[in-house]
Amino acid sequence: MVRAPPKMNFRFQGRSSVDASKLEPAQAVVSHTEGLASGEEKEGAVTWRDYDPEGGMPLPDGELSQLEVNSIFGNEGVDIDNGNYILSVMHWRRMSGALVDSGLDFPRRSGVTKEQALQALQHVRSLDPGFDEQAAGQRWAEEETVRLQGEIQQRAIDVGIYKMDPEYYEGEEADQGTAEGRERSGESVLRTHREEREAEWEQEKAERQAKQEREETAALHSTRGPLALSGGVQPSAALATRGTSGTTIGSSLRSAWLAPVERKPWVKYYEEQANLIKDNILPNLSVLDRLAPSLLIALATVALCLYLSQNYTPPPKSARLWPDTPPAVATLTTITAVLALAFVASRMPPLWRFFNKYCTIVPALPHSA
Repeated sequence: MVRAPPKMNFRFQGRSSVDASKLEPAQAVVSHTEGLASGEEKEGAVTWRDYDPEGGMPLPDGELSQLEVNSIFGNEGVDIDNGNYILSVMHWRRMSGALVDSGLDFPRRSGVTKEQALQALQHVRSLDPGFDEQAAGQRWAEEETVRLQGEIQQRAIDVGIYKMDPEYYEGEEADQGTAEGRERSGESVLRTHREEREAEWEQEKAERQAKQEREETAALHSTRGPLALSGGVQPSAALATRGTSGTTIGSSLRSAWLAPVERKPWVKYYEEQANLIKDNILPNLSVLDRLAPSLLIALATVALCLYLSQNYTPPPKSARLWPDTPPAVATLTTITAVLALAFVASRMPPLWRFFNKYCTIVPALPHSA
């Protein structure tokens, strides 16, 4: 049985920056229960697990005097109550391994600075230099990880967003013995919870489907109307759904297909004539045969442009077709008309071969004319 240490009477001198309730010695209430006691802790001995983290753990030599507190904190105005409070909390953190989490941080309302916490930690370390803080911190981290995982998992199970692996638990239940044995031990809580959630999901799914069918039927009846008003023939009706923003979304067709398009025989004839490369066999051309025609046309075009830029003389206004139209407008109108005529002509099957040969660049069969 764990016995609480003797109660210590703290003396309050002056104005303390820490609330009196926080400066009372920690009671042995077993409020911190991460994990089990390690093998190093003797059974029946009072350990850090028996004290509250906020109150701390008493020092091995008991409460210090004001002179000892002044020697530790360097006459910074820390009274005996605050000093023993800081030392007790840092001693608990060191023994439990909570230094890896809490470090030197204290609640803001306590008024304890990091410098004071560091001075207290140095004094606590001097009391037991051989204590392995690294091992204690590792043990604390492992216990905290297990505890937090359990809390998160239980919270997820409570709200219904997490389910245990059914295969694992069904296999575990099957290995527990006969059906009579499972009946004596009772039903698994996890299995019952899972079955309830699955039944609720199936019921909600069936209700949504039935509601959708009722809405579709009502919409069809309201759209079609009485049979007599349509002359004995019911018109087709399409369902529509109105969203939250007011947008109407029509329902998709029940069935749809793509009808193949067959070309007429005379169109097929001109299509075959327009194919410059027969049987998909590429012509065997040399580099000169591929580059020379296009190069000659390019050089001829550049030479013609240079010649016209030096020797072209604009016609007099009396010789123009539209004397009152500016030359730029007349030029753009002519070019637009030529392009529109070429667009219309390219849709005529008899002209497909002409356009493929003279107006289309084919990398496999380059030509200039």
